[in-house]
Amino acid sequence: MLASSEQTGGAYEIFELEGPEGSGPPAHAHPWSEAYVVTEGEAVVYIEGAKLKAAPGCFFHIPAG
Repeated sequence: MLASSEQTGGAYEIFELEGPEGSGPPAHAHPWSEAYVVTEGEAVVYIEGAKLKAAPGCFFHIPAG
């Protein structure tokens, strides 16, 4: 964890994550938004049914819900 909820006054949290291919979570939703920056490798994300591939340097925002 790079910044906890306590450190940001409950506004957000910042994590650095890494894992092997296919290790991400199954499709799900949250009542909060999420944002990601890919620093290495590739990420595949589904937003509202659209499949998005992200390479290093890509940023994407996933809206709440």
